[in-house]
Amino acid sequence: ASAGWIFNSWTDGEGEELGTETTLQVTMDSDKTVRAVFTEIPAEYELTVEIDGEGMVFLDPDNATYEVGTLVELTAVASLGWVFDRWENDLSGSENPERLVMDSNKTVTAVFVLEQTEGDEGCSLGFWKNSDNWCSAYDAKDNFFTVFGITNTRKLGRKGYLSLRDGLSQGGGGYSKLTRQAIAALLNACNQGVNYPYSTSEIIAEVQTVFNDRKKTKSDANMLGDKYDEANNAGCPLNNSKSQGKGNSKSSDKGSSKSSDKGKVKAKFESTTKLKVYPNKLQGHGIWVKFTEVENSEVYSAVVYGFNGKPIATTSFNVKPGSSDHFWDINHRNWREGVYILKVSNNKEEFSIRLLKN
Repeated sequence: ASAGWIFNSWTDGEGEELGTETTLQVTMDSDKTVRAVFTEIPAEYELTVEIDGEGMVFLDPDNATYEVGTLVELTAVASLGWVFDRWENDLSGSENPERLVMDSNKTVTAVFVLEQTEGDEGCSLGFWKNSDNWCSAYDAKDNFFTVFGITNTRKLGRKGYLSLRDGLSQGGGGYSKLTRQAIAALLNACNQGVNYPYSTSEIIAEVQTVFNDRKKTKSDANMLGDKYDEANNAGCPLNNSKSQGKGNSKSSDKGSSKSSDKGKVKAKFESTTKLKVYPNKLQGHGIWVKFTEVENSEVYSAVVYGFNGKPIATTSFNVKPGSSDHFWDINHRNWREGVYILKVSNNKEEFSIRLLKN
């Protein structure tokens, strides 16, 4: 083949393929027509990067397309609370950064997993059923379906209403099991005194998917319910006189409960920063984000997550020491009713706040 071309196949006079080896033997028992088919080698290739979990990938060089033979370095950077685990598809292993030679179109997936921390805590279903020690973000009379953004009630509740308190007492398996364990998980996640392994935004997104996706079944609900059941019985650090005893009275479906409350910080460092969003319930246009007790000048990123757990709006704030109010000119007029999650973070801490749209 000439430079820039590669042999593809042999065909006869009617276009029928005769073979793909570079050498072809032909028996001359009549007039023959044989064509050699060559394919042009693309001058450039595309690199597609996909993310599984929460994080990002930096490319060096970062181009739309790459010339044949270009060496590309990929560096995975995890979001707060996540860690890089491995590469998949056209890269494998866990080396980070990793390099890739562009000799064809490539797809690489960076897989991030939740950071595992020692001393995970969780208060049981029985604790929350007998406790008034709820975070201020949720009330016992709040509608379970509204809090979790659920449109397919799976025949639970009455006329689209099921209070969080009554949801804790749902009996049976499947979606009833998921309901009671998910509420307990939510109350654990929003309580600043519990080092729960999942955030409220993660819990809401997962539960919403299992309820609303018609392809999901009772088996999916049981699996997710089991996940929260295990986390809810990790050991309760709270002491509530209205609960059955002190700490975690075991109440597991297996036989024996992190966006957060307004301003809950999930941080690796000590922090005094506090955050408030208003108005909340959303109304009019835009929202105000108020930072108080900020020690140093910081840049915070802000992301609003929709019912499917995917981001629907992003911005950033340059925050100065002390207190400051920032107006986010976000258009939420056409958002449907339900609960959204706002995450505000920098490289030290993360706030997760429930936004209610009526």
